[in-house]
Formats: sequence, structure tokens, C-alpha cells
Amino acid sequence: MKPVLHDPEGQSDIFAAVRFYEGRHQGLGEQFLRAVERTVRRIAERPESFAYYEVPVRSCRVPKFPYRVLYVNDSEAIWIIALAHLSRMPGWWRYRLNR
Repeated sequence: MKPVLHDPEGQSDIFAAVRFYEGRHQGLGEQFLRAVERTVRRIAERPESFAYYEVPVRSCRVPKFPYRVLYVNDSEAIWIIALAHLSRMPGWWRYRLNR
């Protein structure tokens, strides 16, 4: 299995969403984080099984939450580039691909 690496800003996306959900209801942030972690494990186990969102970026939906994990599967690693809300500012993360 390839290593899963997180873009630092992608990691920040996750923690910002955790804080948001925890502020809504105690324990909800933890539930969200666990759902994201399970999603990342699914990606690591079968990175080619998820559809392209925009080549070369693939995505996997986070169950029970309106988010998807965006990643690039290259020959060396799986790069988590963003956690994107399903209905907010599509494509805002594109600049991360050029790094």
C-alpha cells in the first residue's frame, strides 16, 4: 500500500471542519473526524476505485457529511490535497495542484 500524504492546507481543511462541527454539537466534531479517517483508509486501500473529479484529482465522499476528500494518486504516494464541501466554491483548491 502506498503512503498517504496530506497537503498541509488539506490538513487544515479537516481541522477547520472538525472545529465547526464540534461547535455545533459536542462530539459531532469527533464523529466527523472518524468519518474522514475511514474515508482516507478506503482511498488508501483502493485509490483507483474512485472516480476522477477533475483529472488528475479523484474524490471520495465522506459518509453522512457534505464533504468529499480530494486526492491525487501518483506513482509514489496518495496525496490528500483538500477536504471540499459539496456546495461551496467548487474548484477553490485547484491552486494546490501546482505545488
